[in-house]
Amino acid sequence: MLRKAAQFSPRRRYPDAGAFLHALDAALRRANSSEQRPAPRRRRAKRTRAQSPLEVQAGLFRRRHGAHLEMRFTCHRCEGPIAESMSFCPWCGSDGNSFRDLTPYPLVCPDCERGVRAEWTACPWCYAGRFEGNGRKPPADPRAERKCTRSGCEGQVRRFMRYCPLCKQKVRRAWTDAELPDRCPKCRWAVSREFWRHCPWCGRREPQAGTFVKTRA
Repeated sequence: MLRKAAQFSPRRRYPDAGAFLHALDAALRRANSSEQRPAPRRRRAKRTRAQSPLEVQAGLFRRRHGAHLEMRFTCHRCEGPIAESMSFCPWCGSDGNSFRDLTPYPLVCPDCERGVRAEWTACPWCYAGRFEGNGRKPPADPRAERKCTRSGCEGQVRRFMRYCPLCKQKVRRAWTDAELPDRCPKCRWAVSREFWRHCPWCGRREPQAGTFVKTRA
């Protein structure tokens, strides 16, 4: 409740004081009831539910390529595997995933809620993110695969970054990957049309793709 009330973006906060007061009262009631509640009894283990075909596909893709593509997170909507660099979920197309409490970076962009470094002056993941860095030169990044193409800029660009984190220069050459054999017809970035239902970079939906629906227990 407090985290939502302190959101940077107004559209992510409570709309007015009445809604905030209602949420505060509900949180206090839950806190008081949990203190008075006795220790829960052990429940019997639930039966393992059957997975949907697309859940099986998502699990197979994670086992094959998840480590290479850094897909260590799950979509808040469909629970399919995603990476922090993805603007859209490749399984359900959701663009509402937040990495505020998950990112390994020390800071978070207030616009897209993805990780950034203190030395950066721009978010490499979204168009809007711009900030004032700490004035220090970023250390050499062993994971950087490109250098900024702008003359005089020393920005280092990791795979699937959209912009230079120092000067906001847009990445012009489309990203490719040895484990992603296809290209999105819209943005030309690397995708897997065999598995993915949406392009994780531009959100384009595959015309023949199914819909990723999480099976309810």
